[in-house]
Amino acid sequence: MALPGHEWLGGATHFHEVAGVHLPPPRNASLLLLGVLSGAKNFDARWWLRRAFWAQRPWLVGVDWRFVVGTRLPRGDNDRVSLAYEAATHTDLALVRGSELSPTQAYTPLLWWVHAAATLAATPSSPAFFGLSLDTVLLSLPALAPPLRSLGPLAYAGPLRWAAWDDSAPHAARCALAALPPPRCAARGECAPPSAAAAAAAAAAAAGACGGAARLFLAAPRELQLLSRPLLARVAPALRFAGGRLSVRSREGAGRTAHEAAALAAAAVGRAVSNGSGVAYARLGARRGEVAWGVSNSLLAEAALWRMGMWHVREPPPPLRCGAATCEAWGWKGARRTTCCE
Repeated sequence: MALPGHEWLGGATHFHEVAGVHLPPPRNASLLLLGVLSGAKNFDARWWLRRAFWAQRPWLVGVDWRFVVGTRLPRGDNDRVSLAYEAATHTDLALVRGSELSPTQAYTPLLWWVHAAATLAATPSSPAFFGLSLDTVLLSLPALAPPLRSLGPLAYAGPLRWAAWDDSAPHAARCALAALPPPRCAARGECAPPSAAAAAAAAAAAAGACGGAARLFLAAPRELQLLSRPLLARVAPALRFAGGRLSVRSREGAGRTAHEAAALAAAAVGRAVSNGSGVAYARLGARRGEVAWGVSNSLLAEAALWRMGMWHVREPPPPLRCGAATCEAWGWKGARRTTCCE
């Protein structure tokens, strides 16, 4: 039955409130459940991003999302009541026991991964992949499905780059922030690949922030991280441990923003993944139409969705290519039992 709805973003596929009755979209997270890190007061961002996701009909390819918000809020009961209403209305919020108060908000992104691991353990039919992104990034959820389906059981994906961490340093959080810069991405969504030069730059940045003992590893940035279900189960204990230490170390920077906190969590996840073997690293965000960066309002979202759709029709992204040569091109020489794909 066709119902009148919002006209922008393709009518938002008619999921809206009609005469006070909310019509939720179908839910299907058989392939991917994506956590989108948001802030308690970011109601507008969630409003247009939710409708942008609806317009993509991601349930047809097995993708669903949750907006991740901490329960310790900076603005008191007004946001708390509004969040409760939003959660009940749209059923797409994940309220984790984290803080949005600086500087301990670094713990909130990691709590999403802990929450995802708990979902995995409690639900035999949990998604094949879990992910984390930000509410300032618009993803083409249907475009993520084909490369994810082609990966093996132990897979880690995103716009990969070199990062560093040093457990022995008192300022490991500063080290991670220095070595994990924001992605260098073109307007059409393609990001610069990791390379030997990028690894050297990350090592130099880390040396200046936390000494020369920091070990380099490949990490997906805060904008997009994807872990397969078996890999998340493997690294969940390490992430819980890292979260406890990070919540303490994050007090080093009282002015840290939520996005900087997400960068710390991204480095911690990448470090946990790098401690295992047999992992397939897949670089996404390198093909057209997967990611739109810095989207901050509904008009930009509508333009980005149109551009993504045109790219997929005119020039579908090629399948992932995997091999040792890709690892060497990224500056990762002698990688054993590791697959690199782009």
